[in-house]
Amino acid sequence: MYSKSNILLITLLLLGVLLRFYNIMWGSPYFFHPDERNIVYSILQLSFPNNLNPHFFAYGSLPIYGIYFTGLFIVFLTHLKFDFSFAIFLLRIYSATISLLIIPSLYFIGSAIFNKKVGIFSAILAALGTGFIQFAHFGTFEMWSTFFSLWVFYFSVKLKDNRSFKNIIFSGIIMGLLLSIKVSNLVLFIFPVLGIFLAYIVSKKIKLSKLFLFLFLYTFFAALVYFLFNPFVILDFKDFINSMNYESSVVVGSLHVFYTGEFYNTTPILYQLVEIFPFLINPFVLSLFIISFFVILFKGIKSVSYNFLILISFFLILFLSEAFFFAKWTRYMVPTIPFIYLITSLWISSFHKNISNYSFAVITIISLIFTFSFFKTVYINEDTRILAENWATNNLKNSSLIVSEPYDLGILPFNSTFPNNIQPPLYDIDNNLEADLTSLKDFNNSSVVILTSKRILHSRIINKKNFPRSYILYSKLLSGELGFRKVYQTPCDIFCKITYLGDPEFNVEETVNVFDRPTVWIFSKNNL
Repeated sequence: MYSKSNILLITLLLLGVLLRFYNIMWGSPYFFHPDERNIVYSILQLSFPNNLNPHFFAYGSLPIYGIYFTGLFIVFLTHLKFDFSFAIFLLRIYSATISLLIIPSLYFIGSAIFNKKVGIFSAILAALGTGFIQFAHFGTFEMWSTFFSLWVFYFSVKLKDNRSFKNIIFSGIIMGLLLSIKVSNLVLFIFPVLGIFLAYIVSKKIKLSKLFLFLFLYTFFAALVYFLFNPFVILDFKDFINSMNYESSVVVGSLHVFYTGEFYNTTPILYQLVEIFPFLINPFVLSLFIISFFVILFKGIKSVSYNFLILISFFLILFLSEAFFFAKWTRYMVPTIPFIYLITSLWISSFHKNISNYSFAVITIISLIFTFSFFKTVYINEDTRILAENWATNNLKNSSLIVSEPYDLGILPFNSTFPNNIQPPLYDIDNNLEADLTSLKDFNNSSVVILTSKRILHSRIINKKNFPRSYILYSKLLSGELGFRKVYQTPCDIFCKITYLGDPEFNVEETVNVFDRPTVWIFSKNNL
């Protein structure tokens, strides 16, 4: 006989499968997510055994090798073609599967470290989490990092209570795997070390020599696994360092690139709380989490509960290590989500039995509203760029001279129907007067302007001082001073408004919706 909790977990997994795997190939055949494309290019240039250098160090090599060798194995069995679409498919299947595995992982870890209610409540939130559903549909590695971060937390606590050689070795292996996904995960390296030291302090039966042996074994296995899956960190050290220097320069803001314009004049912590977390976990859960954080922190300090304090510290390290960077992309906050769910569930489960059950029933219902709204808006509805292209095909002349923005993959569906498409240097006009004049000339000569996302418009409108020329150009476009009239804008129904808190253009961080559900604007000089 299955227990009620087992039946609930199975139900959550079935729901999780639907929410994560449905429309897994969204955007086909265009595949609009630029990070996916970069990863696929790295995978497709590999050739075993002649070339295993990924030539791509923004992420670790473990997922890249995992996808590549999985693809080779499937091709060997089925004789399918290992092409771009197939690689995207494998990337997303891995993301969706790992996102699904987070549900039972939270159930197990929450139950093992705290109590069964924490495990159940956390698993429910994970199954319905908008952030987990979205990143399950992205062939990027945020789900990988999130999953292994959760298990690093588990073994950090486990080592405090059971410092067996098996747990030491497992901790090192999992830490090495986590580093092999993204080297910035090194910020979590200290937690298993902390668990080992706490075991020494609490027990006082461990000899100092054994303590150092534990630390050595943990470090050795973490390093061994990392270098095993990332050999070209050493073999192509120059390329690795150049990549790290570039990535770090972009993140801290010393190198300004076209895709970080939204982060000028943003306030750390407040920005994440206002423009990222309300989407990732929904505003109601966020409000409860903020209260829960301080309650659990107080309880942890008052009762000297190491489990509480390690949980709070884990969240803080993940959050604060990213929050103060210039670049504040949504994906940086995804690994914090399991710990938000654990902290919130820990507080709610401490209520009287009936009150906690009633409270979580309300949380579940509200979460379902946000989950369904997002799911319908992004994965049930037709892709917004395809919808806009269909409208344009039926309402605009194929010979129209079109202006669109550079580096935006959303224009791909339009290219075959509207070949007269120019892309002025719109990212450069604030630093280059010639680019400004060229852009204005192209606008004047064209009959249609198509903006397939908010990537330029949003940052230029909200940061007038940083982009004075761009602000003027886009303000004139919107007001009609350039002679254009807005003839199409992606509609935003009630579910869209719930998902993006009333405004998909200005209420959420750019990458919340610019890849999978951007608003498309079309402006025309002609009467339709």
